Amino acid sequence: LAPQLMLNGNLGERSQFSYGASAAEGDGGGAATINGGWRGGYGAAALSYGRGPGFSQSSVGLAGTVVAHPGGITLGQLAGDTLAIVHAEGARGASVLNMAGARIDRGGYALVPYLTPYNLNTIQLDPKGLPLDVELESSGAQVAPHAGAVVMVVIKTRSGRTAFVRLHQAGGGLVPFGTGLVDAGDRSLGVVGQSGLALVRGLADH
Repeated sequence: LAPQLMLNGNLGERSQFSYGASAAEGDGGGAATINGGWRGGYGAAALSYGRGPGFSQSSVGLAGTVVAHPGGITLGQLAGDTLAIVHAEGARGASVLNMAGARIDRGGYALVPYLTPYNLNTIQLDPKGLPLDVELESSGAQVAPHAGAVVMVVIKTRSGRTAFVRLHQAGGGLVPFGTGLVDAGDRSLGVVGQSGLALVRGLADH
């Protein structure tokens, strides 16, 4: 048997990069191929190159999906016939869990392809990468689409300034640990931590 060698794998925090290489020795000489791929929020790209006795070949490929909807036009990875459009206002940069490279775009939308029809599909966002002044009110949602459906999934967000503050009572003492903080409209802003410190989200400009 002719000796052969193969290597492949994935790179990136969410395995969005792939690579591969192979080499084989035959009667006419050796042949080798290399390939690489990338899956991002707006599509996927792949390239390969191979060379052997009397031949060489190369290829480059781009693939993706374009969907027009009431909120505009959203680009995404290759999609099957059942998919979701996720809308999270102001959450640009948040990634879609279990979808390599898929992130909320500047318009607040992302495509989630290959939903399973007539089953409960869970769609979740990872808040890592969110702007500091935007908070997810829920991390995800569940949908059970019919075959061929394009469903809109809205994940509520809350915008406002974020700040670390040290809070004192009127008498000069620190506000106790675990005290809940609300604004004038009784909306929760956070909880006091140790030494009177709190990470407060959703503050008004003044």
